Amino acid sequence: MRRHGAIHRPAPAAIPRLGAVAGLSRLAVPTHGSWTLARAPGGVANPPDGDALGNNDLGCCVPAADWRWIQAVLAARGRLIAIETAWVIARYEMTADYVPGNPATDEGTDTRRDMLNWVAAPIAIDAPGLALAMAVAWATIPPDADDEIAVALGQTPLLSTWMLPESRADDMASWAVPPDGEPGTLGHREPVLGFDGVERTTRSWGDDTVPPIHPEFWAKYCVAVDAPIPIIAGGDYDFPTMDYLALAARMLGVLGRTPT
Repeated sequence: MRRHGAIHRPAPAAIPRLGAVAGLSRLAVPTHGSWTLARAPGGVANPPDGDALGNNDLGCCVPAADWRWIQAVLAARGRLIAIETAWVIARYEMTADYVPGNPATDEGTDTRRDMLNWVAAPIAIDAPGLALAMAVAWATIPPDADDEIAVALGQTPLLSTWMLPESRADDMASWAVPPDGEPGTLGHREPVLGFDGVERTTRSWGDDTVPPIHPEFWAKYCVAVDAPIPIIAGGDYDFPTMDYLALAARMLGVLGRTPT
């Protein structure tokens, strides 16, 4: 069984569009890229592992996508960690008030709440030989901004939100086929980990969309693309054209705080 669990809400208005803050116009538009293969220099491969991370039983796709994004970012920096289901469920409890053992609280995660929570509280990673807090700033990309998505994916994996058609929601292979007019009703969140032109690859339930998602399926059912921008100590940044201090200050505004 495959579950979903994204309650789609638009990002807070204070979160900027990525193209407005990252200087993407100064970067070449790549034609393809992958966050599952080893990225040079120093990266390691990040293949699908078949682990649903609890999203086969619970509507925890949003925290599962967060952790899969972290996994891809760390693999690109030479550290592939095995995500534990307990980490996903703990985040589900924090961001959605899920109570283990109480099915009435298994209602999915508000995507806006998840974004705000991550700005306010970095995600703690405690894996063998690795302990750090992954802080992020956020930006958004319109789902139909193909060049902007391509440039962004050349620098960082992304997160996508979907309203999937019920008859095809669990069958990732069917996402490679154009839509047939069925409305999207099931909210789902997953990382975008690769692209070849406008055909993109995502990861859900521990599997990748192979073949890739059909552009018309993407156009109809993908409702949001968000870019978590990793803020890592030591200046290990992804966008050479971005003013990270200014972006971090904007995140304080997202939380209703004033930079000091």
